[in-house]
Amino acid sequence: MRDDPEVKEELTRAEKVKQRAKDHLNARQQNYITTFPKESPTAMAVLENLADFCRANETTYSVDARDHAILEGRRQVWLHINEHLNLTTQELWEIRTKTRY
Repeated sequence: MRDDPEVKEELTRAEKVKQRAKDHLNARQQNYITTFPKESPTAMAVLENLADFCRANETTYSVDARDHAILEGRRQVWLHINEHLNLTTQELWEIRTKTRY
């Protein structure tokens, strides 16, 4: 439908930018899914290791503020990967637009 010239003319510049951003998000999500297929023992082993390293299932608290910041950064990476593997593109879009705009 987006390839129809009449439809393209109706889209405003903002709508085109928004659609490109959504397409980019969808492509990025597909890259994560391709990289970490659930049926791949190797991919699952890497995700297990990342979950451990990023403290996916434990607190990131540390009395040392620098250590705490490092651990929180690791956890943020884990959450980002996990979101791309487990949420729909629409859910990802809603999270991104709610937190950034």
